[in-house]
Amino acid sequence: MLAILKEWLSLNEKKLEGLGIKLDDLTHSVESSPDPSLRVDHISNSSMGRITVWSSKKVDIEVVDFNTGDTKLYEQKEINDDMPNFDLLLEQYIKEMQ
Repeated sequence: MLAILKEWLSLNEKKLEGLGIKLDDLTHSVESSPDPSLRVDHISNSSMGRITVWSSKKVDIEVVDFNTGDTKLYEQKEINDDMPNFDLLLEQYIKEMQ
């Protein structure tokens, strides 16, 4: 799951940058963790976003407005597919980040 997200990010980096969404940080949890994760932080002119994906196929998606500090989006999801469609899964995240 983590490798699939990392590949999606690599394939879509230019597209996201074209939308004003820049990768700020990419953090892997400790491999010996009971549920390894990948955390991705993005920034745009108006927002800060974070996607966290765990090997257990759970996902947290959040976007915070820089100006107000308000949470614009917070979702917890569980992925049921071995090959998730991150375009669809992150559609609202990308809209809120712009």
